[in-house]
Amino acid sequence: MRPDAERVAWHAQDAGAMPLEGLGAPLHDGEVRIVCAPVASAATLPSAWLDAGEQQRWHAYRFAADRQRHHAAHALKRWVIGAVLGASPQRLAFAADARGKPRLVDAALHFNLSHSGAWVSLALRRDAEVGVDVEQAREPAIPLPWPAIRHPEEPDLTDSASFLKAWTLKEAVSKCCGQGLALDFSRLRLEQTQRSIDCYDDARRHWHAWHARLDASTHLALASDAAWRRLRWWRLSPAGEPRWAECQTVWAAPR
Repeated sequence: MRPDAERVAWHAQDAGAMPLEGLGAPLHDGEVRIVCAPVASAATLPSAWLDAGEQQRWHAYRFAADRQRHHAAHALKRWVIGAVLGASPQRLAFAADARGKPRLVDAALHFNLSHSGAWVSLALRRDAEVGVDVEQAREPAIPLPWPAIRHPEEPDLTDSASFLKAWTLKEAVSKCCGQGLALDFSRLRLEQTQRSIDCYDDARRHWHAWHARLDASTHLALASDAAWRRLRWWRLSPAGEPRWAECQTVWAAPR
């Protein structure tokens, strides 16, 4: 499909002509939603949705690939949040909190964005903070700085897949609490549980986390500072006409 035709399809979907697969339903307390889209697809969303600050940062990037990822991330953010809130994407207002973490001006819900390589991801929750991270493996492989992220009580693993899983989980936690890379990852301890992954720091702060693979080389992680009752994620098809290739409920509390 030509880029101009894709823009028409995306805009029609925003108007309700293309099924949102439950993505636009009201977001309830205890529910987390994750939306993942190929950068090339999300970048066909209208650039007119971005506000002046987003547009300025978009044009400031030197490389076209960085501009495309920025456009994709912020347009996807506006499209999905607008659908959930029943609001026009371009009318949503965002600001940064005291920690520098982006937020909705009216604080109607919490969200977090991440992009890496060919993917962009968005996490949403109404009643608690969330953080999301997506990381695509780089080739050729670089030496893995395990000592910089490994807690003393964690196993000493050396393969790249284990490193990226741990990195994305801990970065999702750091984004959830608003500290970003200022947080010392070696002070975060991961513990696998039946339905999620617990993460603790030396001060016994506690986060709930989850990990998946978007493709063979891309890791996705979510973190929240409160347990969820329902976690759902959507993945957009990477080729052809924009469509939801996958929508699944990862975990739901028993009724």
